[in-house]
Amino acid sequence: MHKLKANSAWGGTATMRNCTFERFKGKTALDKYDTVFGLDEYQSDWVPPITLTDSTFIDISEDALAHFIDPDPAWAFIDDCGEFPCTGPLNSLHTFKNTKWLGVKPAQADADF
Repeated sequence: MHKLKANSAWGGTATMRNCTFERFKGKTALDKYDTVFGLDEYQSDWVPPITLTDSTFIDISEDALAHFIDPDPAWAFIDDCGEFPCTGPLNSLHTFKNTKWLGVKPAQADADF
């Protein structure tokens, strides 16, 4: 999902079933993020909840599960969010049900999922 803005983004959800995510390393050879989940610079207000059911993660390195961002200080303007940045990036929710981890996996995988 890219450029989620304003009212069109409110109330949406994402549901994924029987997905396989394989061989994410965290960074590419060109130092770009290579992660299963992440946020982009346009998600200032809302990050839709994501529910994954019966997913399989294969060889996902420690820093490749997610890349989240802090709110951009430039989002703090009076007409939108007031004198503080919108907090969408701080309010993401990912739910995992019946998740399988194979091969390399993040250290917290067994404890948190």
